[in-house]
Amino acid sequence: MLSRIAVVLGVSVVVLGGTAGLAVAQEGVNRQEGVNQQDRMFLTETHQANLDMIEHGPMVERTASAPAVRDLAKRLVKDHIALDEDVKRVAGQVAVPLPGTAGAAGMADFRRMARNKGAAFDRAWLSHEADHHHHLLQAIAQELRTGSSLEVKKLAAEARPAVRAHLALLSQAGGEIPDAGMPGH
Repeated sequence: MLSRIAVVLGVSVVVLGGTAGLAVAQEGVNRQEGVNQQDRMFLTETHQANLDMIEHGPMVERTASAPAVRDLAKRLVKDHIALDEDVKRVAGQVAVPLPGTAGAAGMADFRRMARNKGAAFDRAWLSHEADHHHHLLQAIAQELRTGSSLEVKKLAAEARPAVRAHLALLSQAGGEIPDAGMPGH
């Protein structure tokens, strides 16, 4: 008799455990239903751009020759940390996994810039960041046009003013560096 009860309990645990596992898996699918490839790409690329700034910003603070560039790098790191917290929160809400690193391209870009010294480094970094922030504005516009997740689109819309402000700050700092004109920006 006890062995029958144990078998019934064991089967119940397996069935209920399987159902609970299925419910958890279904919840993840439901959270992803409103997410399209554009949303995933926006979250991933924005996260990697944030990680790139967070990782390389302190090196810019140490390497830059102009106080305005060092101060701007510090400000951008602070802002990108805050933005990345929002990106991670929204990615968690919509069940989009994010990469753990900034990627090799960011490090290669920084190594290329680091070959420059003094004002040449400052100009290279300001130009690089202006290009990246323009790209981010384009990614935001694309997300707002073709993204499907309301949460991700809201994140994009809320990030846009900060990205525009960063571009203005980059331009302003460029005016303080000799020959730092950034064509096309």
